[in-house]
Amino acid sequence: MASIPQNSKPSFHPLGPFRIHGKQPAAFQDFCEFTLRRAATNDKTSEVSIEGWVQTGKPLDISSSGEQPSGLSRCEGGIRYPFETALLRRNRSGLDEVEFKTKAINGIYYAFKGVFFEKPKWVNDTYVDLEGSLCKFENGRKVSAAQVRLINWTYE
Repeated sequence: MASIPQNSKPSFHPLGPFRIHGKQPAAFQDFCEFTLRRAATNDKTSEVSIEGWVQTGKPLDISSSGEQPSGLSRCEGGIRYPFETALLRRNRSGLDEVEFKTKAINGIYYAFKGVFFEKPKWVNDTYVDLEGSLCKFENGRKVSAAQVRLINWTYE
C-alpha cells in the first residue's frame, strides 16, 4: 500500500470500539468487537500506529434475530486478543485504511483489513463507518473470513 505524503495526515483518527453492523456472520458468532487506540505517528510516512484488541464473547443485548443494535456497549466472557501489528494510513484513493493482526492465544488470532467511508453511511437506521475483511486463523491456517460493515460505538 502507498504511504501518506509527508505533509499529509489521515483526515481523522477513528478510534474506539467497532462492532459488526447487522446480523453476525455465522463463523463470527463469538466476535464481540475490536477497539482502536492511537499509539504514535511516523513523521516520515504519516502512518499512525494503532494499539488495540479484539474482544470475543457474547455481545450483550443481542435481539432474537441475532442483530446487534447500535449502542451495544458490553461483551460477556470471551478472550481479549491484543494487536500484534496495526496501522492507520491513507490509501491512493485518499481514504483512510486500517489493518491489524492480533497476537495468537491458544493458536487462534484475528486479522482485519478495511477502509473507512469518507463520510459515515446511513444503513438500516445506523451510521456505518468502516467496511472490510475480518479473518480468523487457527494454528496459522485461515478458518473463517467475512466481509463486514462496522459501526463505531464511543463509550459514554
